Amino acid sequence: MKKRVLGMVLALSLTAGLLAGCKGSASQNETEGTKAADVTQAQTQASGGADQSTQAAEDKPYAGTTIVMNLNTPSEAIREQYDAWLEDLKKKVMDQTGIELQVEMVSWGDYLNKHLTSIASQEGPDIIQMGSSVPPVIAAAGGLLDLTPYMDELGGMDVYYDVGKYYCTWDGKMMAIPWGGGGREIYYNKDIYDAAGLEYPSNDWTFEEFTEDAKALTEYMGKPAFAIMGSANDTTYYFWSQLITDGGNVLNDDMTKSEFNGQEGVDAVKRIVDMYNNGYIPSSFAESTVDDILPAFINGEVALSYGNASWWQDVVANMDGNWGTVAMPVGKAGLANGTVTMSAFGIMSYTKNPDAAAEVLKILASPEEIVRSTSILGWIPFREDIENDPAYEDNPAKETFFYVAKQSKAFIPQYQAISTVLSTSTKYLNSIFSQAVTGGNVDEAYIKEQLDALAQEVDHVLSQN
Repeated sequence: MKKRVLGMVLALSLTAGLLAGCKGSASQNETEGTKAADVTQAQTQASGGADQSTQAAEDKPYAGTTIVMNLNTPSEAIREQYDAWLEDLKKKVMDQTGIELQVEMVSWGDYLNKHLTSIASQEGPDIIQMGSSVPPVIAAAGGLLDLTPYMDELGGMDVYYDVGKYYCTWDGKMMAIPWGGGGREIYYNKDIYDAAGLEYPSNDWTFEEFTEDAKALTEYMGKPAFAIMGSANDTTYYFWSQLITDGGNVLNDDMTKSEFNGQEGVDAVKRIVDMYNNGYIPSSFAESTVDDILPAFINGEVALSYGNASWWQDVVANMDGNWGTVAMPVGKAGLANGTVTMSAFGIMSYTKNPDAAAEVLKILASPEEIVRSTSILGWIPFREDIENDPAYEDNPAKETFFYVAKQSKAFIPQYQAISTVLSTSTKYLNSIFSQAVTGGNVDEAYIKEQLDALAQEVDHVLSQN
């Protein structure tokens, strides 16, 4: 505004001098007056442009700033749609903030080591994407910025599901923002259920009802009806889900000691072994992975299968509408369950532009961008205010997925060495199941012995972290 006042003073002085000091003709004075008016207008316009520039700078205080974001590589099947969303996101960030958003893709298998290396060197991306168990790892290494002060601008704490807040909180602080993900559920073949004369299961079914269905379906099909993997991390997820719904715990409250080797843990493992011994699970399960059981379900070789939330796209593409999905059965404690996994975003603590990174995160984590990105990925969001968005109507499994995300208590324990513990747990469980399929003795005493040995290894890992 000072520039405008100064311009007006100069223009008035110039006009006054011309009128007082010049003795030319009336036409000359008119001409000079016109020139003076032009000068005044030009100076006024110039000062107004400066004001607009100042206003633009105030609206976009981070103009000229570059923020680098790492994203984990999506599947090739949806890459074109995903890349189109990214281009729109970068344009929106530029238009609204003046920030240039640069995106780097990193594989799911490499990203954790990459980020730990960035923390050590204090150089790398400003914003990162993480899986469920990773926020505590990065946070414990001092690598994540505390987002608690930004939460009001990121939707507020109350808008997020409890599971999302669980995974993103470390040491009482919100270290990441929930984005989207899925869980583990039971898929069932409607055609086989119809042929066997059975009613479809519901999200509140019990293990007794599940076992009755597995028995009836096995008898109808003349072969094992339930597919479950025994040599991948989902083996452990299934065990944890059963354990928790029976009233057990994976770890104690401060996550310093194992608790999965109590009676609830023994019962959870024995239930799987008993289902195999009764002929409801094929003998190949001890060595099975998702690459084995998903095709078996799609091809109708089994009627029930334990699977990932992301299966629905493959199932839709290959089975039309003759399938359904429900949560894991409810156990003795009556707790809804079905291990939930998710993806989250955080800001690295070493960033030179924390507030600018927060501005990008506000856009990335807005309902509009969460809806668009997660609907492309086939995921569900973890926000109360967008679960009914029309974008999810194309997902025929959304009812179960939202139910699992909102009701499940079978979360992956939030400790640093989760990947080590998962692989160690799977190793021991696979050993138990292999013993069963080779005809060895797998009674309660043997299961307890194996779980105690596993607990000893896990407790050692916990003590080192």
